[in-house]
Amino acid sequence: LFARQNPNHYRFMFMTPAKFEHLKELSDPGQQSFQRLLAAVEAARAKGLLRPVDPMLVSQVLWARLDGAVSLLVTYRPEQFPCAAPPADFVEQTCENALRGFLVEPAGAAPRPARA
Repeated sequence: LFARQNPNHYRFMFMTPAKFEHLKELSDPGQQSFQRLLAAVEAARAKGLLRPVDPMLVSQVLWARLDGAVSLLVTYRPEQFPCAAPPADFVEQTCENALRGFLVEPAGAAPRPARA
């Protein structure tokens, strides 16, 4: 995970306010990344994998959850988390949890088990 290996780079790249007015001919890298996420969400929705929810909303929720989890990991030491250090798969579980709320449950499917 880039952020864990390079926390200062992550803070600078994603947690520092930036202005891109001087880059009129180039697209903001954050916008490019978000557009890729939005395209993936739109494709999943087109395949019937997601509930009929606005793809922009789904993309913004996923982006916020991922950025929030990673920001916590680069901001706090493990012992600063409430009650216990975050598990090794903290980011993965955060993403899965956020995405699960938008997934369509196949007819007759058993509920997904919670991850331990």
